[in-house]
Amino acid sequence: MKNKDGFTLIELIAVLVILSLVLIMAVPSVNRLLYKNKVKSYNTKLNVILKQAKQYARDDESFIYGSTSMYDRYVCNTITVGELRQAGYLEELAEDGEKTTIKDPRTNKSMEDKVIMVYLKSSITGTNMDLYNGNFVSTDKNVSRCNTSTAAFKYTGREETYKVPKTGKYKLEVWGAEGGSANKTYIGGYGAYAYGEINLTKNDILYINVGGEGIRTKDDRQTVKGGYNGGGNATSIDCSEGAGAGGGATSIATKSGVLSTLSSDIDKILIVAAGGGGSAYCDSAIYGMGGSGGGIKGVDATSGGNSQRYLFGLGASQTAAGCRKNGTYCSKFGVANTYGYSAPSTGGGGGLYAGAGGEKSGAGGGSSYIGNSNLTNKGMYCYNCQESTDASTKTTSTTCNYKNPEVNCAKKGAGYAKITLID
Repeated sequence: MKNKDGFTLIELIAVLVILSLVLIMAVPSVNRLLYKNKVKSYNTKLNVILKQAKQYARDDESFIYGSTSMYDRYVCNTITVGELRQAGYLEELAEDGEKTTIKDPRTNKSMEDKVIMVYLKSSITGTNMDLYNGNFVSTDKNVSRCNTSTAAFKYTGREETYKVPKTGKYKLEVWGAEGGSANKTYIGGYGAYAYGEINLTKNDILYINVGGEGIRTKDDRQTVKGGYNGGGNATSIDCSEGAGAGGGATSIATKSGVLSTLSSDIDKILIVAAGGGGSAYCDSAIYGMGGSGGGIKGVDATSGGNSQRYLFGLGASQTAAGCRKNGTYCSKFGVANTYGYSAPSTGGGGGLYAGAGGEKSGAGGGSSYIGNSNLTNKGMYCYNCQESTDASTKTTSTTCNYKNPEVNCAKKGAGYAKITLID
């Protein structure tokens, strides 16, 4: 029996079956295509989020270095998508008039609580990142380092404490502070870097004193204080530009107190990174570069003109503080000498023993310390300094120097310290 179009019932049923089969086969393909487009949209949105997170880290350096989550050469911090949007970095992705929601195109659910983990290696320009759920689970060995037990200490001008969270082996790292610079040409010495490993017991208390950067005088007959933890003062008399104070040392000890108070308790000092000496510039005959904080020995300063050849500051050693080249104004254990009576006078760098201040010339750098017998796998790095291969004074000379704390490199600016559970 045929219908009005000439089809039999069987033929019509056959057409319907074929159309149904085509539809059944086509729907998954369409769904896959739609989901593929959603994934593409998500990846595009994710790339924007990560790009803006990197920009945020670059714009706000304290976001990275204000973190207390650190390991080896990695510094870590986290921020949610919502927080990044609230900071004004994701307005282009907001999906409503009030810009209150960023959604996942795959699920149409909010991404506001997604966490961006930013981890930094070497410099702000090396920032990498990834996006995770709230548990931060990752198989990436670099990102996983962000989750280890680490404490970081920036310069605060006061003593900090660290209560050991669990028994184990820890890595201690310290950077000394830079000495004050008279100008952009005659600069202060850089801070040193020291490291070592030590076994600590849960609830032990460590005392951390991070060295302060030396500053310079700006006015005639002005005196400025040296950097916190041993940097020497500086003074300027009849000087057109100025003199730099010494940078302070960074130390970790099992007894409270800055280095100058621990001369009778050297066994309580675990590690020290020395500060650099200040520089001077008055005119073409009176000038000098500051000596950098050293390892086994602080770096000697330089002077300008024959009349100053005996007046620049010498670096300290492991057993004695530095003096001026002519043997006067010697510094002390843990603290540099004060300014002289004729000027400009620069401040020596702090250290286990401090470097000497200079008169009409630069000041010497302090000495670092890794001599504690409980410290293993240890060493010191300093800028253009005397080297040593002995285990208790192992020192390597380097030419790298950075504002941010870098492993095996000298330090510009204020000091820094880091304590990391490694085993």
